[in-house]
Amino acid sequence: MTSRPSPFRAIASRAAKIGSVAAVACAVFFLAAPDVLAQGCAMCGTAVTSSKDPLARGMFVSIVIMLAVPNLLLASIGGWLYYTYRRAALTGERT
Repeated sequence: MTSRPSPFRAIASRAAKIGSVAAVACAVFFLAAPDVLAQGCAMCGTAVTSSKDPLARGMFVSIVIMLAVPNLLLASIGGWLYYTYRRAALTGERT
């Protein structure tokens, strides 16, 4: 007697095939056009002509600040959670 394949196994197999095809398609897309994807904002390339320009320095500082704020926010929340759970573990108030 032969056993019939489970419908869940067939669905999982099909999902794995679709996922692998999608991953390959994304990899081909991102590797085929690196120059197009690396252009970024059109104004940055036209407004800043040299790295010694004060405008270029201002844009650099503003980008660093925009990147730092979310990271500092997440680090603050993570530090607070770590401190809270560590303090609760030391006092035995863990819930």
